[in-house]
Formats: sequence, structure tokens, C-alpha cells
Amino acid sequence: MRKGDTISEILAAPDAADLIDWLRHRPLAHYQNGMLMMHAGVLPQWDLALTLELAHELEQALRGPNWQTCMAQLSQPTPVRWHHSLSRDERLCMIAHTLTRIRFCNSEGELEFNAKGGPDAALPGYMPWFDVPGRRTAELTVVFGHWAALGLLLRDNLCSLDSGCVWGKQLSAITLNAEPSKRTLTQVACSTTSGSLPG
Repeated sequence: MRKGDTISEILAAPDAADLIDWLRHRPLAHYQNGMLMMHAGVLPQWDLALTLELAHELEQALRGPNWQTCMAQLSQPTPVRWHHSLSRDERLCMIAHTLTRIRFCNSEGELEFNAKGGPDAALPGYMPWFDVPGRRTAELTVVFGHWAALGLLLRDNLCSLDSGCVWGKQLSAITLNAEPSKRTLTQVACSTTSGSLPG
């Protein structure tokens, strides 16, 4: 855990086992009506079918009888580049870190987790995952969060909804519609803060 994480309160809750069980059974990626949703993003070389297949692979491991071992393995160092010859543990780690942590990668899809802040914080040769030329999910609308320093970003094929509520900014929601003109944005102010916005 990182400094400032608040998961201890959840783990100490009387219904912690129920909360963890519920969370383990949530999808890591969801596709509906031309919109692909996940926590952080996808690798540019993953298409819709592969993204859903890989998310399902990790979901099955997290729902299985050895889920605690799987969780421990996910904290291992992440391979920086996806390829089909990764070991099972490396695959699961790469899938988890991509769907839940990705911000920057290069044109080859190599992940970079050290840069903090908005898009201008990218290290040389790296860019936001969604701006990589030839991204194989570009024909879909991808909806994600995770990146408060990026903030609200709405494009026809992209909805970044993390607008920094945890940092005292806004909580954002959007009606999910494949037609951009039919999307409605709703935002509410967040009055409490738990830290300062990086970058």
C-alpha cells in the first residue's frame, strides 16, 4: 500500500469479507452499445475481443479458490511489454496493471508507471495510452477514470471521468450513449479532500 491509501478502514470493517467478495466478482472490463468501460485503460495493441478475453481471464482467477495467491502475485513487478509468451503469473499481472493503472505507454505499448501528473508529465517517447497512433480500440468509445491529474476529458471516442473528487474537486458522471451528442455530463462538487493532486 502507498502512503495515504485508505484501504485499512475497509479491511477492518465488520463486513470486510462481504465487501471483498463483492469486489472480486465485479467485471474488470465491460462492453455495451459500442462503449468499452474499465478503470484505467487498455494497451493500444489490444482490440475489443482481446481486452474482454484478458479481463475475463483475470476475473476468473480473482473469483477462484486461490484468489488470495493471485492477489499476492499481482503485487509483483509488472512486465513492461505485452506478449503472448508471458508466464501465467506475468500475464495476470500485466492484465491487472493495464486495466487498473495504465496512464502512459510508448508506440510499442511498453508501459511506464513512474511519471505522475497530466499528459505533459510523460517521459520522452511516451504518451497517454489513448493517444498512441493505431490504437486498436479507437473505433469504440472508451470510458475510464483513474487519472485525476488528466481530469475530465470528453472526446467522441473517449470519456475520462476522473475529475479529482478525492482531491476536493468534482465527481463526474455521464450518460452512456454511443452517440456523443446524446451524452449528458453531471458534476457535483466534492467537499472533503484526502490529499493533494499530484503534478
